[in-house]
Amino acid sequence: MPCVLLQNSTILKPAVSAGDLQVIYGNVNNSPLYEGLVDYYYEYHYSGLFIDHSLITAIPNGASIYKVAINVEHTGTGTYPEKDVDIYMANVPNTYSEFPLNLRVNLTSVTDTAWNNDLLNVTQVSTLANYSYTQVTSDPTINWKPEFAFNTTNFTHTAGNNILIMFNGGDGTYVFNSSSNPKHRGQTLSGTQPRLWAFQNKISGPRYAPTQVVNIDGTFRPNIQLFWN
Repeated sequence: MPCVLLQNSTILKPAVSAGDLQVIYGNVNNSPLYEGLVDYYYEYHYSGLFIDHSLITAIPNGASIYKVAINVEHTGTGTYPEKDVDIYMANVPNTYSEFPLNLRVNLTSVTDTAWNNDLLNVTQVSTLANYSYTQVTSDPTINWKPEFAFNTTNFTHTAGNNILIMFNGGDGTYVFNSSSNPKHRGQTLSGTQPRLWAFQNKISGPRYAPTQVVNIDGTFRPNIQLFWN
């Protein structure tokens, strides 16, 4: 029997079912503080969260993450803007258990070339996007209502790896002595912690540059929800 060559054949990868995952670190309202994945109090902020691979095994290989949401507690009403938000995501091999000391806002390291070479799927998923969160009286006090749908491209997740996500933005609504904004929920921490959370904010501009070296904060870790299709 003659050999038949197949041309233009396509190898189909398994379909990924749409889903979402809530990564819950804790159920504490960080009301004394203003830090979270976004900052509704100060004018400019950045934040980074290293999500261990053991917490995201439910996300399929090849899943296209298109949106994230944050977990807040708020009893008031109002609309809270987040302006000019950049969001970066990357997979980090599971051989890493934390990010390097000199991490930048754009997820690369100032000094650790091995880290830079090992990053996977580095993607800026949102560029100068304007988001807002509206709390109404019919909303529950605790919810996942602040959602951030990506405006540039989706993030392709490679299973078995950690996820690192970074927000860099500014809402431009700083009001002195005002503390009525939504507060993130998560886990409060004390003592020496691994480098899984970075956060910094300021009252006035300019906004943080992508190469700004982050301040590492070991006092809080916010909950996050990831959506994929």
